[in-house]
Amino acid sequence: MSRLRVVRPSRGRLFDPFRTIAQDARLSSILLIAVTLAALVWANSPWGASYDAVWERPTAIGFRRAALTLTVREWINDALMAVFFLVVGLEIERELLVGTLRDIRAAALPIAAALGGMLVPAGIYWLIAARSPYVSGWGIPMATDIAFALGLLGLLAPGVPPVMRAFLAALAIIDDLGAILVIAFGYGAAPAWDALLGATLCVALLVVMRARDVRAITPYFLMAVPLWLFLHAGGIHPSLTGIVVAFAIPPTSAHDRGESPSLRTERALHGWVAAGVLPLFALANGGVHAADAIHAPIPTAAMLGVIAGLVVGKPLGIFGATWLAVRSGVARLPEGLTWTRVGVVGLFGGIGFTMSIFVTSLAFTDAHVTAAAKSAVLAASIVAAVLGGIAVRLVEPRVSV
Repeated sequence: MSRLRVVRPSRGRLFDPFRTIAQDARLSSILLIAVTLAALVWANSPWGASYDAVWERPTAIGFRRAALTLTVREWINDALMAVFFLVVGLEIERELLVGTLRDIRAAALPIAAALGGMLVPAGIYWLIAARSPYVSGWGIPMATDIAFALGLLGLLAPGVPPVMRAFLAALAIIDDLGAILVIAFGYGAAPAWDALLGATLCVALLVVMRARDVRAITPYFLMAVPLWLFLHAGGIHPSLTGIVVAFAIPPTSAHDRGESPSLRTERALHGWVAAGVLPLFALANGGVHAADAIHAPIPTAAMLGVIAGLVVGKPLGIFGATWLAVRSGVARLPEGLTWTRVGVVGLFGGIGFTMSIFVTSLAFTDAHVTAAAKSAVLAASIVAAVLGGIAVRLVEPRVSV
């Protein structure tokens, strides 16, 4: 009798599904949708109490007195999301050096669109919630989820002109930078100056490493640990460590040979972020308890502000700022980008999800208000995706499906 030989998958093959998801924005979007639905079902099932028990469990990392104790959700939001911001920072840096944003004249259009897409939603939210206890949520509708927006555009209309995807990607990258600044300066705790002094020293060392063109990646990651700890203790959200480290890593290759440290790092981490960090974030933060979301009194101003900001404010701000930039002569529409296509991009810009939920967790401390605001983000993102899908089919009737 012949023996059956067990073939063990190689390490490379084990990670092939993750690489596939990371390389296809459409699959990334499907995965995030599936995980979010799973979180919602879990939180509202008969086992809903276990949802909070898992994510609110205190977990210590470190040794004895030096250990830091946070909940599992806080470790995800504060530490793992720093890896997400690292990848975002590397993408922003690349766009500034060799991408769409390297030329200020070419970058003027997406910069204007992104600014309009941040300021108008924040303004609409403020107008609705200014006299309520929920005014601190003004930053929630400012963010566009680049992974979801691009993924759903590709999923709903994969045959759209590349200029539409490029315009949406560019303004979403700038939007991410704006959201990062909002998190840093709008939702930080009271500063602890001794800890911030330590963070400043870490940044100074990173600057020196960048100036001396340190090519190895490990020293940057080692420096990220004390920087994260100092920011955490200093009142600035520690996930911003990722952005600081991203801009410290050298973006150019040595002697024009091989990949730069920046690109190597981005390639190494992108798959883990797309197929690991973001789905885990969605699972830990997307499980809104329906009972909490509709708990009396319903924070109507917060919910209306989020929905109006994303669904109305985003497309209005993106389209209006783009029109003003072109009208004033600051920028011009690239070939193939019509005004109807700008409008479609604006609708997809209303998909807030990851960054909006992240800001929600910082803006509110009351569990009922947070749950209601998260449900508003989910509802607004669904509406924006549906309206964008309908609009793109009307504007681009010949695109493939």
